[in-house]
Amino acid sequence: MRNAGLLLLLALALSGCRVSESETTEARTGEAYARVNEINELAILPVILPDTISGFTTEEEVAAWRLSWPSLAANEIVEGMKHELFLDVDTRAAEAKPVSGYYFQLTISKLEIADPDVVAADPMMFDQDGWSQVEAVGAIFDADDGELVAELKFHVSSGGGGETAFEQDMNKLGEQLADWLESAQR
Repeated sequence: MRNAGLLLLLALALSGCRVSESETTEARTGEAYARVNEINELAILPVILPDTISGFTTEEEVAAWRLSWPSLAANEIVEGMKHELFLDVDTRAAEAKPVSGYYFQLTISKLEIADPDVVAADPMMFDQDGWSQVEAVGAIFDADDGELVAELKFHVSSGGGGETAFEQDMNKLGEQLADWLESAQR
């Protein structure tokens, strides 16, 4: 599990985008948390983007991203979860809530795109000012009855801009979700 993380960080460093340490906190658990061990499949729904995407971007980019990023993010979360080798949960991206099983919905409250000039000025990226930032709340629900399993808060930042940084942030978020789920199922 950690080797996969090290390989990802090495690949990101070589690609020119760096991912910082990120945070996941459990905001609350719901009635369905008692059934967390029953989760063996998890559908990842398209991400809900914030009303405002700030930072170094153009209106045209934002318009295009609003069309492609919700589904792209779901796929990247799935890929990030697959990096966690010990998680015994089958994940898949889904366009709609399933009628049975469990699903995950992520709502991004802050999405800030990095300034490439700031990133280029500090190639080692020790100073995280100017990094891309994602703050979000994700929730796992039991589709059978709509009950909440758990609500989690995420913060991910990366030294890069545009779509590449967003993909990497969503991938990292998927790893965090997998880590939380694995821990909850112990």
